[in-house]
Amino acid sequence: MNDETNSDDIDPDIYSTDDPVQVTKRQKRAARIEQQYLDDMRTLMGDARFRRWLWRVLGRCRLYEISYTGTQMTNFYEGMRNVGLGLLADVQKAGMEDYLKMIHEAKDVDK
Repeated sequence: MNDETNSDDIDPDIYSTDDPVQVTKRQKRAARIEQQYLDDMRTLMGDARFRRWLWRVLGRCRLYEISYTGTQMTNFYEGMRNVGLGLLADVQKAGMEDYLKMIHEAKDVDK
């Protein structure tokens, strides 16, 4: 068996951070995926039904509540809160206008 590696035998699934071409391709792919995700979020936030649902989910994530309980439930609540913070960051990154609209709609429901 030959220990030398032939360029034709290189597995295309192997990623090398030393290869600028591979790095650039990965960066471009990641940017496209992120852009698609933000476009999807903008589309969803354009629907009042989604905004109502998301407001409820953020509430269930205890986003605006204190997590500390003095017991191990603190860890559980912080995990829930972390999920909510991630969703909130994504929504705000996609567009603050729709986030603010969601808040105003939720206030109108509470009246």
